[in-house]
Amino acid sequence: MSAARPLRFSTMERCTAICGAWRTNGKGFLGMNGRFHMSWGDFGGLKTRDQLDYECGTIVAAGGKICVGDQLNPIGVLDPAVYRLIGHTFSRIEALEPWLLGATPIAELCILSTGAATTRNASSAAHSADTEGAAQILLELGYQFDIVDEYADLSRYGAVIVADSAVLDEDLVNRLRRYLEAGGKLIVSGTAGLDPATNTFQLDAIPVDYVGPAPTKPSYIRPDKTMVGPGDNQLADDYDYAFYVQAHLVRAHEGATSYGVLRRALFNRNWDHFMGHQHASAGDSLDSPLAIRHGNVLYLAASLFEGYRAYDYWAYRAMFESLTAHFLPPRRLTPHAPGWLEFSVQHQPAAVTRPERMVVHVVCYHPRRTMQPIVHVDQSALTAGLSFRFRSDSRPSRVYSAPDEQPLEYVFKDGHIDVELPPVGTHTIVVIE
Repeated sequence: MSAARPLRFSTMERCTAICGAWRTNGKGFLGMNGRFHMSWGDFGGLKTRDQLDYECGTIVAAGGKICVGDQLNPIGVLDPAVYRLIGHTFSRIEALEPWLLGATPIAELCILSTGAATTRNASSAAHSADTEGAAQILLELGYQFDIVDEYADLSRYGAVIVADSAVLDEDLVNRLRRYLEAGGKLIVSGTAGLDPATNTFQLDAIPVDYVGPAPTKPSYIRPDKTMVGPGDNQLADDYDYAFYVQAHLVRAHEGATSYGVLRRALFNRNWDHFMGHQHASAGDSLDSPLAIRHGNVLYLAASLFEGYRAYDYWAYRAMFESLTAHFLPPRRLTPHAPGWLEFSVQHQPAAVTRPERMVVHVVCYHPRRTMQPIVHVDQSALTAGLSFRFRSDSRPSRVYSAPDEQPLEYVFKDGHIDVELPPVGTHTIVVIE
């Protein structure tokens, strides 16, 4: 991972971990952070206004309420500087309350998380690496999603992602089967749902026979022309992209459509076989595809989610976007912005004081180079030239920024609203009435 990514994602990771338990069952949740620079009880440590605005903006964008923690000095005197900082952020959130109260997050997709949580931070509610990788990809592509457990109502979602380490029991297999029969779509990755005793997938709709793990690590992915597509996703169909984690060999069922091909490395690097500084280059084809689609099921033989979480390789995100462009339901919001801007959509029903409206939160991460293991978002600057496309059945009565209610330029055409964003800082709200 690049130095700029871990904190940005870990902040959302904590929110999505809580959301998985609360926002998916109609309960509210509270996002807890602190005014400290390092950790709880860090006397003398203080965030900047930009950093606290960013963190609290992230929480309300996920649909939560905010609580900023402090610890009383042993002498029993509050620090005025701390409460000037907290007061600045609280006053900003207070001004946004008319667009926050009663608003609920929209989720088009869900990630089914049943695998073991990571142990890199035992005190956090972290998900498994593949769940985190799937969440990071969806965040950067602007999809609206929930992370759910095996008890969730899957019928609420247009597609379900069953990430690499998911464990399926008989009841969950039957529920996924009924979900598919009702028209839902399923993305399955790696060995999710694979019975290790029989080496067969528990869900018979998965359109492959499992052969085994790829013989080298890394293996290589050669995209085909359909994955490169008409747009400029920067993938090349004449290049072998290293896949750094374990890939899997499968045989596609008759009638299924295959995408890309896996190739082996010339050899696994060890004391007997050495090449260069990292690993051997691509060798022969393994005659096994990267992805297979049949009906409403898309299977990924290379665990793109785990790979993206571990190595942050842009090619994995581009491959996922290409493979799902005509598979997933049309997304509600499509950003025209870099992946370090996060877009969250909430629905606010009509009330006596307001019409029905959609509230779009734009959280803007401002990375900077640092030698420290924890990247602090302590400086913000306005970022211009950004926009998004919003799917809508009707022309809006108005589009504006909150809380200043300044009208924004937009174009409504063919069931979409194209909105030009004003220069955005750490957290911006756009309202579509």
